[in-house]
Amino acid sequence: RAYQDQTVDILFEGLNKGRWRGRTTTNKLVFVESDQNLLGKIVPVSITWTGPWSMQGRLLER
Repeated sequence: RAYQDQTVDILFEGLNKGRWRGRTTTNKLVFVESDQNLLGKIVPVSITWTGPWSMQGRLLER
């Protein structure tokens, strides 16, 4: 829950069931829905949901 409503930089590793999968600098798993190609990119994400094994977020506009 420490990440809830926080903005964190995510390094995106690939797609998983139609959602982009990436990790925080502390290796926490984050899923984001986007039509953009995020592979290998570090992008700021607002965390919208946290769970015991992963989090979900949304991309911030640049």
